[in-house]
Amino acid sequence: MARNHLQPQHVPALVEQLGKFPSLKRLDVSANPGLRLLPVGLLQIAATLEAFRCNDCPLALPPQSFFSSVPEENPKRIQQLLQSGSSAVELKLSALNLTAGVAPEVAALLRHYPALQRLDVSANPGLGCGGAAAFLSSLSGMLFSSRPYSLRCNI
Repeated sequence: MARNHLQPQHVPALVEQLGKFPSLKRLDVSANPGLRLLPVGLLQIAATLEAFRCNDCPLALPPQSFFSSVPEENPKRIQQLLQSGSSAVELKLSALNLTAGVAPEVAALLRHYPALQRLDVSANPGLGCGGAAAFLSSLSGMLFSSRPYSLRCNI
């Protein structure tokens, strides 16, 4: 799947098709400059593989720094993220051309960031009220906790 010009809107169909190949062992989605986020469905598949690579993807979620350069280490990292969550307190998802269509996928990933205190989704004009509502719905449990929280969204 490397260098296939994947865009966020392609990922749901990709996840559906990959689910049809239970014997899949390795997946490489490297060098897809339009791939800004890996939704939960793709992460769940990647967690079951022997190796997963996402080099040269400008990932914001999970951040590119999350992944190892050793593809065999990434499935375990993904499993830990999905099971235990990330300790990240801030995510900058500004100016990623997020749309209301991909907002539910991003919001679903945010559930795996229990320590999150600041989220910036500004400068995403396609997000609109529907996308903002998806984020707020996902974050509702975090917003009423005892720690401070900041959401920046210019609609």
